[in-house]
Amino acid sequence: MGKQGTIILCCATALSLMAASCSKPKPHLYTTWSSMEFDKIASAWIIKRYVDKDAQFKFYPKETVIEEGTPFDVPGAEMLREHGLACSEMVVRKFKITAPAAVTLAQMSHEIDVNPWAKHPPETEQLNRRIVTVIRANKEDPQKCFEAGFSVFDEFFLRDSKQ
Repeated sequence: MGKQGTIILCCATALSLMAASCSKPKPHLYTTWSSMEFDKIASAWIIKRYVDKDAQFKFYPKETVIEEGTPFDVPGAEMLREHGLACSEMVVRKFKITAPAAVTLAQMSHEIDVNPWAKHPPETEQLNRRIVTVIRANKEDPQKCFEAGFSVFDEFFLRDSKQ
């Protein structure tokens, strides 16, 4: 093969590798819509604490088709609310998480988001009120909403584990 053929082959290989890397999900990137609710924050907390410590979150306007990272809590995602389960329950199930805090939070999320009219245990109501306050205070910035929500969950489950 001549010099020109080698250059063409190298360029074609490089383009092929670039195209393949663009189509693969970026590791550690989890994507969702910017609308906030208890279950979305709970799902992200479980991902960050029990699935991927290096998880980064990127937000898109509601109704956007997300084609980047690992989408969650949006239509077509592997981890979303369906079949009577909250998204956080789907995360726990998909990754076979058995940590008590993650399982408990997923159950609380189910109570709040899937059965909103049922009478909930006092600790579930208390945690929900705190997260609603976080969402209202950070409604324009989903990243800050996640960070503040993560702090609430960290405090709640750290306190709970000391009892």
